[in-house]
Amino acid sequence: MRNINKLFSSFFGVIFQRQTYLNLLYVIFTFPLGTAYFLFLTSGLLVGLSFSIIIIGLPVLLLVLVAWWELVNFERELATRLLGVDITPLSYEEKPLVNFWGDIKNRFADPTAWKGMMFLFIKFPFGIFTLIVLAICFTLTLGLIFAPFTTIYWSLGNSIILIDSLPGALLTASLGIIIAVCTLHIANTLAAISGSIAKIMLGKNDNSLHPETLDGQKSY
Repeated sequence: MRNINKLFSSFFGVIFQRQTYLNLLYVIFTFPLGTAYFLFLTSGLLVGLSFSIIIIGLPVLLLVLVAWWELVNFERELATRLLGVDITPLSYEEKPLVNFWGDIKNRFADPTAWKGMMFLFIKFPFGIFTLIVLAICFTLTLGLIFAPFTTIYWSLGNSIILIDSLPGALLTASLGIIIAVCTLHIANTLAAISGSIAKIMLGKNDNSLHPETLDGQKSY
């Protein structure tokens, strides 16, 4: 009995956890953000590289570089604040600014910048995946929960299931609630995957830290 109660509280307890809804918010915005990043980076890089021969493309590439770095910082902050992931700050090892072009060169030479760009591109296909999963889950949840107020037809092969009675509708609504809770668990899993990827690709490796910066590094 104790194990059953523990399993029950573990399954339904996700409803009352604040982190669950922060994770869900992060996952919901994965697709629109990933799409925006993909369109901006691909169009910016294509235009910049295409017109770089006639100098016009260089300002475009410069704009993409600056925006790309800021987007990486934004994603790091998003993962830190919504998912609670501890990611090593990007700015602790910045080299002294000698001149503008020197700063640009330093940024291009930083592996974290390139990993960050990969993360921005990866967010697009992962966002499509999360959109499909959440769309299916939300559709099933809403359709089943509102069964008491509608008539539902289910087609299973050559058989048709008609739910038009109150007991059947209540049973179907209960199933919808269970699927809703499963959706929250799925969102937590997707958020955990996103957090792990963000920690790897949006932060600097520990072995790249200078000894004097290890003690002074802030924890987020």
